[in-house]
Amino acid sequence: MLREGTAVPAVWFSIELIFGLFALKHGAESWMGFVGFLQNPVVVILNLITLAAALLHTKNLV
Repeated sequence: MLREGTAVPAVWFSIELIFGLFALKHGAESWMGFVGFLQNPVVVILNLITLAAALLHTKNLV
């Protein structure tokens, strides 16, 4: 069940990546806003949780 729960952080990362692509498309000012968003401590913690979930998901449980 825990392994299936790693889909939630994967969705977070996907949305964040799409947001970054749109920011990149809309110019330097938008991109700098996205970089500022990524530097938010809450976002950094969420990304660390996402990394841990991805590592858990890819771990061979056999």
